[in-house]
Amino acid sequence: MSHPLLKSISRIGHIVLLQKPKHILSIGIAIFFLKTGIRGILPWSSFVPVNEFPKLQESFSTYSLGMLILARLFRANTEIRYFFLSLAILLLLSSIFLLLLKRNLRDNSLAVIIFLLCVYSPVGVVLAGNIGRHDVLTIFGFAFFFLQIENRTRYFGLLLGLFGSPEHFIVGWLFALITAICLHNKTYIRICRNALLSCVGMSTPIFAFVYLNTFSQNRVYNIFNEFGLMKIALRNSIYSLPLEFYSYVGVVAPIILLLFMYIFHSNRNTFIKLAFIFILPAVLNLIIVDKTRDYVIAMLASWIVFFKSELGTEKFMNYTGISKVHKDFLVGLFVFCAILFPSIEVTFEGTPRAPHSWAFDKVQEFCNFSSSFC
Repeated sequence: MSHPLLKSISRIGHIVLLQKPKHILSIGIAIFFLKTGIRGILPWSSFVPVNEFPKLQESFSTYSLGMLILARLFRANTEIRYFFLSLAILLLLSSIFLLLLKRNLRDNSLAVIIFLLCVYSPVGVVLAGNIGRHDVLTIFGFAFFFLQIENRTRYFGLLLGLFGSPEHFIVGWLFALITAICLHNKTYIRICRNALLSCVGMSTPIFAFVYLNTFSQNRVYNIFNEFGLMKIALRNSIYSLPLEFYSYVGVVAPIILLLFMYIFHSNRNTFIKLAFIFILPAVLNLIIVDKTRDYVIAMLASWIVFFKSELGTEKFMNYTGISKVHKDFLVGLFVFCAILFPSIEVTFEGTPRAPHSWAFDKVQEFCNFSSSFC
């Protein structure tokens, strides 16, 4: 740590760790929203599915029942009502996630830092850019399960994820199981296998209920049979391919790069298998319209298994030279990356989402509707 730059990064981390956790959290979230912005979005073309529920309407979100049920329950059948309901759900689940982190880690500062790392990662970018979509249930389903592995409430995480997007959730657990097998981690092989089998069993009534009511195919079937959308997706990928690939890792890129370098030096066969697992969905995404969000959700459980299996091992620590002594440096590096690395989400339109475009448009709409106020 003799280099001036390394010393400066460590000094930043030291200053951050001296602050109260609530101050770190408040400033971190404020900077994130200034960088990333938010976007509200409807999973349906209109509120007919909400008003008609429990009668189902066929769409790409037909099997995603969670937000539909909540919208019907709270009578969120207008754009403004639905946005605020979705925002409240996001804030509630985020708060529960932070509380679980604090309970598991028993260190408030560390819990806040890890929480902010999740927020600044592509996961947080996707959640902020898709307020209203079922992604919030799917993502927190994964998160709650891994935080409650030793507790029976882990099944609540599985149920929550299935009410978000059962197709995404099952595919996510399948990739996570393959990742655990490649890492030869018996603990996570067992955990992911049981989660996958539980999801298949628990999702059967959902698939049966939706299919018997609509006779619609699931999202995975639709994705690979919509050739018109495939052409649009491929065209969009050609337009913004480097940004698309970057959006899958975002500020977590340095950690991922270090992990893959470590795996490459430890076991090249494992490196090849893992590289294939994480690159394959990115290649498939070339013909899928939803870019960042599809990859992030499908591979979230795999990344968690990868991180939890390798990050804290003694071999990894020895390889990197990282130890608890360097905590200031690690926190400073995260602050450096969080502020300087761009937050990018490539959307179904095929371009990176402008951070504040949606909010600006909504303010304009309000001003046009209420000219006396503006």
